[in-house]
Amino acid sequence: SIVYIHFRNALSDWEVLGSVQAGADGSWVYETDRISPGSYQFSASNNAQAHNSNSDFALTIVSDAALTPQIISAYDNFGKVTGALKSGATTDDATPEIRGVAEANSVVFIEYRSLNGNWKTGHSIKTDHAGNWSFIPEENLHSGSWQFIAKADESGEQSLPFDLNIQPEVPVILGAFDDSLPSTGLIQHGGFTDDLTPILKGTGFPGQIITIEYGQFGNPWVAGGTTVVDKDGNWSWQSPGLKEQTGWEFRASNTNQPGTPKWSNTFAINVTDSGKESQGYLWDFNDGTLQGWKAAGKYGQSGELTVKKWSGNGTNQLGSMTNGTTDGYNGEVAYRTIIVEKGKTYEVSYDALQHTSSGDYKSKLGMSIDGQSVIPETLQKTSWTHYTGYYTATETKKVKVAITNGTSSRNGNDFAIDNIGIKPVEEKTDNHLANIKTNNEVISLSGEQSSFDLANLLTEKGTVNTINMSDKIDNDLLVDVKTILQHGEMNLFIENSNTQMKVNGDNGDVVKLKDLIPESENNVSWVQQNGTVTIAGIDYSVYNHGDAELLVQEGVKVELV
Repeated sequence: SIVYIHFRNALSDWEVLGSVQAGADGSWVYETDRISPGSYQFSASNNAQAHNSNSDFALTIVSDAALTPQIISAYDNFGKVTGALKSGATTDDATPEIRGVAEANSVVFIEYRSLNGNWKTGHSIKTDHAGNWSFIPEENLHSGSWQFIAKADESGEQSLPFDLNIQPEVPVILGAFDDSLPSTGLIQHGGFTDDLTPILKGTGFPGQIITIEYGQFGNPWVAGGTTVVDKDGNWSWQSPGLKEQTGWEFRASNTNQPGTPKWSNTFAINVTDSGKESQGYLWDFNDGTLQGWKAAGKYGQSGELTVKKWSGNGTNQLGSMTNGTTDGYNGEVAYRTIIVEKGKTYEVSYDALQHTSSGDYKSKLGMSIDGQSVIPETLQKTSWTHYTGYYTATETKKVKVAITNGTSSRNGNDFAIDNIGIKPVEEKTDNHLANIKTNNEVISLSGEQSSFDLANLLTEKGTVNTINMSDKIDNDLLVDVKTILQHGEMNLFIENSNTQMKVNGDNGDVVKLKDLIPESENNVSWVQQNGTVTIAGIDYSVYNHGDAELLVQEGVKVELV
C-alpha cells in the first residue's frame, strides 16, 4: 500500500511531505531533505488529503552548531543539603553527577580538571533517545575548584566550562566506645570511661581518608594516624594507650584536603579509675607540683609561679612572685581545662592570702570559668581566706578555669593560693536548708532556701567582709545595722572610719535593710550615697546608717523595711 507522510511545524497547517510504498511485511522507511532546523509533528495516513491524528510523532531538528554537547547542571546527592547545582556552585559532594544534553543516541566525551591542573580524559557516556546524558567521576574529587567540559568527539568542539567548588564537610565524631570490662558501651561527649584505648566512631564521605589527632587537656595535639571511611559513610579508630587518667580530647580532618586542615568539633572524654564521674576536683599541691595548672602571662614568662611548703609562721617565706622590673601582672595567673556538663551547676573555691602587708599594692584575686567571672577579684588579706562561687554550664564542653589578678603592680603584689576545688552541686528534690559556708571573712549562700536573716547566720564572733549570693537562685537577705557593726570591719573598702561589709549577688536577688536600731533612741535611717564604688571591676552602691556602711553590687535590688 501507499503511505502518505504529513507534517507541520509550530503554528502551521498540515501538508503532505511525501509518500512511500510499504513493504510486504507492512514496514516502510521515508527519508527527506526538505526539513530545516525546528520543531515538527509528523503523521502517516493512507490518503493525501488528511493526516492520521492517532499517529502523530514529534521531532526537534537542530543545526550542526546546536549539536555541540552542553553541560546543563550538576547534582549533589550527599550530605544534609542535596539538589541541582549551577556552574560556580559549592558542594560537599566529592562525586557530583554532571548532567547535560547532546545529539540523541550519540557518544559524549567528558573531561575535567582541578583548577590549573591537567585535564583528565578518556571518559565517555552515551546519550539516551532524548539526548540526555549524565556522568559521575569514579574518584573522589579533593577540595578545591574543578572544571568540566563535554565534547562530541575527543577532538571536536567543546561545551562551555562548568565550574564547581568541592568542599566536603569535615568528618563528624559521633562518640567513643568503651570495650573494657566491667562497664562497656557508648561514651558521649564529656562522658566518663575507664578504657585507656577507647574506639572513636564517626561519619564522613565514603572512601575518604580521615586524620585523627588527640591530646590531654591543655597540652599540644598529638598525631594519631589515619582511618578510611567505609562505603556506608562510617569510620572507626582505636586510640593509642592513654597514659594518664584525666581529660582527653580528639579531633578529625580530611587527610587530602589542600591548604590548612579544617577540623571537626573537638570530642572530649574523662578517663577515671572507675569509669564514672568523680565527686569533683581538688588541687592541694601537696606533692610539690602544680598538678596540671599552667602559669599564665608574666607569671609564666618569668617562672614566678612555684609550689612551696607553708609553715604558717607568718613570715614571707614564700618569697616574691613579682620580681620583674615592669608592671603588668594583672590578668590570668594560672589556668587549666576541665569538661563541664550542660545544665549542671558547679561550686568553685580556693584559699588565698597576701604574703605581706608591705609594698604599694595588694593583689586582687578572683576566678573565671570560660571567661565568665565566678569569684569576683577581691583584695587579699594577710591571713588565709576561703572564697566560693558558682558556675552553671550552658553546654557540654571543655572550659578554661583560671585564677585572675586585678592588680598590675610588681611592688607588693605577692600572694599564695591553695586548695582549689571544683565540684558539681548535687540536685535536691526536697526542701532543705541552704548550705551556709562561713570561711573566715566570706559567707556564701547556696541551696534552695531563698530567704535569709544575716543576724541568724552570724551567731559566732568574727569578722565578715562579704556575703556572696551569686548562686543562680533569687535570694532575699535581711540586714540590720547591729550585725554590720558587730561583724564588719572598719575602713574595709572606703577610708572613712565606718564599719563596712559588702554583698555580691545576681539580678533577682534582694537586700532588705532594717531601718532602725531597736536599742537606739536616735531616729537614724539608711541613706544611699551618691555614685558608686568600684572594687575589682564590680560597681557597688553604698548605703550608710550612722557608723555602718553596706556596699551592694549593682543589679541587686535594695528595699527598706
